[in-house]
Amino acid sequence: MKAPEKINGKRLILRRFNHVDAPAVYEYARLESVSRWTIYMPHPYPKMGALKFIMDANIKFNKGRQYNYAVVLKGGKDEPIGGCSIHDIDTANKNAYFGYVLGKRHWGKGYATEAAGMMLELGFKTLKFHKMSANVFPENPASERILKKYGMILEGIQREKYFKKGKWRDLLNYGILEKEYRKR
Repeated sequence: MKAPEKINGKRLILRRFNHVDAPAVYEYARLESVSRWTIYMPHPYPKMGALKFIMDANIKFNKGRQYNYAVVLKGGKDEPIGGCSIHDIDTANKNAYFGYVLGKRHWGKGYATEAAGMMLELGFKTLKFHKMSANVFPENPASERILKKYGMILEGIQREKYFKKGKWRDLLNYGILEKEYRKR
């Protein structure tokens, strides 16, 4: 099953990234206060990093290997305030990971919670996954609360998994099965 190009939520629209989104992506990705909570977003973020990300994201989307979406406010400018994705897709075992990132000025408004819910719905309802997982740094309790809100369970800790900001950082692994998600 292939993911849709656009998903409508209560306050958000998730749509495929396009090249004109690069300046907006760069604006949130370049901030250390944002990139510090992500696994793959480097700091400093390269000027051409956003365009490269968008090109790579669209290739993977077309191949069904990863689904990256721009997070856009309904009724606002058609400009990304962040992004979310379903990635590390294991089609044989019907498992995938999801993630989300928002520009700092959009934190604390429930947008990440809504985007996470939309990713879970996409994974379970449309793509028919058996299990969805997400990773979070222990120093990011706000993101951890989002995962717990959707009934996700802490399944393990990968000790000193990533070297970021000059130190080794643990990674918390959360997961939820489709049957658990439907019960909540």
